[in-house]
Amino acid sequence: MVKRVIFFSILHAIACLFSFPPSACAAGVESFEEKAIAETDEVLTDTDKVSISLDCRRIALPTRSGGVLVDGEKGETWDEIKLPAVFSADGRHYYYAARRGDKWHLIRDGVAGAGFSGIIAAKFSPVGERFGFAAEKSPGDCVFSLDGKNSESFKKILGFEFSPDGKRAAFLAEEEGRKFVVEDGKRGKPYDFVLMMTFSPDGKRLAYLAKRGEDRFLVLDGKEQEKHDKIGSEGLKFSPDSRHVAYIGVENSEMYFIIDGKRGPKFYNIYQGIVFSPDGKRHAYHGIRSNLRYLVVDGKTSSSGEDILVPSPVFSPDSKHVASFYRTGNRCFIELDCKIVSEEEAIATHFFTFSPDSQKYVYGIKRDKKWAMSISGKIGPFYNDIYAPVFNSGWDNIAYVARITDEFAVIHNGKQSELYGDVWCKRVMFTPDGKRTLYFAKKGMAWCLIVNGEEVGRYEYLLTRADVASFHLSNEVLRFFACKLRKIVAFEYRFK
Repeated sequence: MVKRVIFFSILHAIACLFSFPPSACAAGVESFEEKAIAETDEVLTDTDKVSISLDCRRIALPTRSGGVLVDGEKGETWDEIKLPAVFSADGRHYYYAARRGDKWHLIRDGVAGAGFSGIIAAKFSPVGERFGFAAEKSPGDCVFSLDGKNSESFKKILGFEFSPDGKRAAFLAEEEGRKFVVEDGKRGKPYDFVLMMTFSPDGKRLAYLAKRGEDRFLVLDGKEQEKHDKIGSEGLKFSPDSRHVAYIGVENSEMYFIIDGKRGPKFYNIYQGIVFSPDGKRHAYHGIRSNLRYLVVDGKTSSSGEDILVPSPVFSPDSKHVASFYRTGNRCFIELDCKIVSEEEAIATHFFTFSPDSQKYVYGIKRDKKWAMSISGKIGPFYNDIYAPVFNSGWDNIAYVARITDEFAVIHNGKQSELYGDVWCKRVMFTPDGKRTLYFAKKGMAWCLIVNGEEVGRYEYLLTRADVASFHLSNEVLRFFACKLRKIVAFEYRFK
């Protein structure tokens, strides 16, 4: 009898630990729903095996028995599965590759396709519902399939790309050692090699780097451009407005950018690639010459210290200003429009950000082994460490995570939260209207959802993907997946 009392007392304590607290209403949560998807001992929840749709309405998890469970429904069992599964941008469709015996199949929306000796590549279009894949029927017999229609057979298919608008597709094939691009079903010229097949942002232009004999050049919209001794294997880029294209050429061991056919200044090395302004009219990049670093903005060169700091130059949203970062001796500098605006022991430049109106900018500074946030030179409190800040659209709300000894706190408009064991991904979120601040914090053994400083839910752990968004947040709703009481659960919180 005593054991039964203790057992049910423990169950009650666990249920209370992960229950919906009364403070949720105070935080502006009107209602919430939870739907159990699976028992945790049925599935694998490793970050690199979980797939979550962008709207966080759907989830695909591999089962321990060799199948894939999608939205709680189990699929067939396979000998091997390539994970994770992939959802389309709108979340309506999914696919994954699986093997049975010596044949690989693409399973799309639960239906297995034909068997192949290998799947070379598969993907959904970035926009819309188009689906393409390249596969090997047998050695030397490869096809590209787009929307259910197969191409002619090729000895090799090396990959394919959709245009950003999803309206066009191109793949790279090989016959008799010569490589060529097949664009919208039309075969291009053969070359010794082809690199960096790239569509413009508007989807209307296609560029790639190619080699024939000793000549290396850019192929733009099917036309060969100027020939060079060598070309950089990286660096091909369109401007955001799709009107300009840049790539790296090499001559007599010196490198230079070619922008719309015009050569820029020569350097021993070009560092981090080129950056275009948001309106596409301006450009900037770093070059190295005689062990000195230089900044090139719109073709004009200026000295940029002994060492360049990441990231590449950053343009303001209005395209009028450009920031760059470098080190000289034991001091770090930020330049704005080629004028020094900050000099510190160390600068956290990786989260340098301009405000939407381009009038303010934020970065981190280090003094005496501690870090502080700086907004246009206005310095906040110092902590053991700080992490990338977030803002609402008007920049009147700023929040970031700080480390204080071995614990963490959220700093929201200068006010510090309570201390936590951790904050998920050191990340804070705002609803688009800026009225609510949300984050997940570790309290003891549980992850807690905090909304406007109030705890509204507890979970054993969160299901996330490292490379895509794992939460859907709007002014009205928050959706995510988590483990609660040994079940994988879909959560939806609605705000007042």
